[in-house]
Amino acid sequence: MKASSICSMVGQPTARTKAARAANPSYYVRFVLSLSREQFPSLCIAFFRAILARWTRAKLLWVQGQLLNKAEVAPRVGQPECVSGESFSYLGRSYGLKVIHGAKESLRFDGRNFLLSGSARAPAADHFRRWSVHTGREGLRERVRLLSRKLGVQAERGEVGDLG
Repeated sequence: MKASSICSMVGQPTARTKAARAANPSYYVRFVLSLSREQFPSLCIAFFRAILARWTRAKLLWVQGQLLNKAEVAPRVGQPECVSGESFSYLGRSYGLKVIHGAKESLRFDGRNFLLSGSARAPAADHFRRWSVHTGREGLRERVRLLSRKLGVQAERGEVGDLG
């Protein structure tokens, strides 16, 4: 990729840069090569942010179509019965459910089983959703912290939500 295409993707050229380019086509090459060591990472971040924004806009309709297809094709699954021995999937594995009467927490995961309080059986789907979002947020925060340290950047935000 030429330096001129890198610069043009990062931002719109100003009147000054248009005039400089018209007078000397190698202006952008010198501009990129004359960046200091501190300026280059911010240029790369802006460049990849622009590429990512363009790519996501191009794929948006496809993603929305896939979500609609998923809704049409997905089997109609009833609410879980929430009885001991029932299985629930988590991170690609199946874990059993144990209903424990008199438990302090509504829902807990001990690494081998989901432990559900007997009094929380009726709103169990809500407890599973809240637990999943809470656990997902913690995992996302940890991954973002790790990647931020490795890349030397600060994340603006991260969200955990339902895919539809």
